[in-house]
Amino acid sequence: MKVWGMTPDDITSTLDIATKGRVEPYNMRQDGRAVALRLVPHNARAPFARRSASGRRMRALCYHGFRDAILALFNVGGTSRIQSVAGDWRTVEAFRNDLGRLREHNVGSQADPAYMWELCDCEEDDL
Repeated sequence: MKVWGMTPDDITSTLDIATKGRVEPYNMRQDGRAVALRLVPHNARAPFARRSASGRRMRALCYHGFRDAILALFNVGGTSRIQSVAGDWRTVEAFRNDLGRLREHNVGSQADPAYMWELCDCEEDDL
């Protein structure tokens, strides 16, 4: 993913405060005017970790973790643009309008689809 309008230190501190340390940047580096990074949960058993389509725990964010991290970067961090494989958003409103599609995003395969909301161990839909 790429984030514009924030420094690596801003991203780290924003995620740490807004997600209470549950989401952290991984492999963060400057990429032109943007910061390239991957968002991950603290570990594969931590809150916001999701499972693979086969049920294996992964160090990948569930729908709730992804949602909360992106909202924090827009609302707290003040980023001007976020681009990931899941979408390209320039405003928090555009991201909020896209949440329904993201919830149904297939992270499995065509033969064995698995949707982000299905692979989450979070207790309730809106944490």
